[in-house]
Amino acid sequence: MGKLRRGSPGYLFCFAVGLMAGILLGAVALNILVSHRIDSYHKTIAQLRADIRDKDSRLEKLEQSLNTQKYLLQAVEVTLLFGQDGKNGAIVEVDEMERMEIESNIKEKYVSLLGKEVDTIDVDMVAEVVDRRIFKIGTREYVLHVVRLILSETLRIWVRVEVID
Repeated sequence: MGKLRRGSPGYLFCFAVGLMAGILLGAVALNILVSHRIDSYHKTIAQLRADIRDKDSRLEKLEQSLNTQKYLLQAVEVTLLFGQDGKNGAIVEVDEMERMEIESNIKEKYVSLLGKEVDTIDVDMVAEVVDRRIFKIGTREYVLHVVRLILSETLRIWVRVEVID
């Protein structure tokens, strides 16, 4: 092969192709970095919106019951425990967005209890609200089982999540 000379058209063509390839590769790399950061921002925004919804409903219920000085339910805390997949016995892998959606759906079931007197709440009925409930998120279906429930000023509920085959 012959050498390319600086003034020849082949030299300019190779230079232009190399420049365009570099620009394209740089744009692709920048796009990958920016899209990853945007995805993480979307997750953060979804989590913050769920927190705001929970806090707003809690505040509204507490403001309504502010006049009474009795022992009132003030918050709901949900802890998700992921069980094994029924098909192959593997531990269930759940996306962070799906976990937040399951958790917020469970909290929404108990919003009506916020601000009520703890003495008037039936613990068995509270457990039955979520126990053996099936949630469908996307293409996956999950069945929920209440493992433990503690009722005080804060309702703490532990829920085992399993994937339905």
